[in-house]
Amino acid sequence: MASRPTKRPIVLIQPKTGSWDYLGARLPESLLSVASVPVSKGYNVQIIDQRIEADWETLLRSYLKENPLLVCITSMTGPQIRYALELTNLIKSISPQTTVMWGGLHPTMQPHQTLSEKNIDLIVVGEGDHTFIETIQ
Repeated sequence: MASRPTKRPIVLIQPKTGSWDYLGARLPESLLSVASVPVSKGYNVQIIDQRIEADWETLLRSYLKENPLLVCITSMTGPQIRYALELTNLIKSISPQTTVMWGGLHPTMQPHQTLSEKNIDLIVVGEGDHTFIETIQ
């Protein structure tokens, strides 16, 4: 049985990518794709793009005060992992009860390594569109 949408935010975060950020940020297409299903079902989905949001930390802290249903971080293998881990640790230091889920290339290719991080609660392996809404419900 599907649950009713909640007003609690679901926060999706695009971390910095390292030196690629200076080449110009593309749209966070993977997050937009994943967000489309819950938004269409009435969920409150918020996206933070750390690459372009100058005050991303204030925004994140405000969402954490709203007791988010879930905070999701996408990550590629490479320099982006450092930023994604910093975000994860910041989230848990502010709001230890918040569920943090990782998706993207790195958890897909390295699921055991990703889950070995103490502050990562869940991962999505492969395309997250359908898995994401199932997890929320």
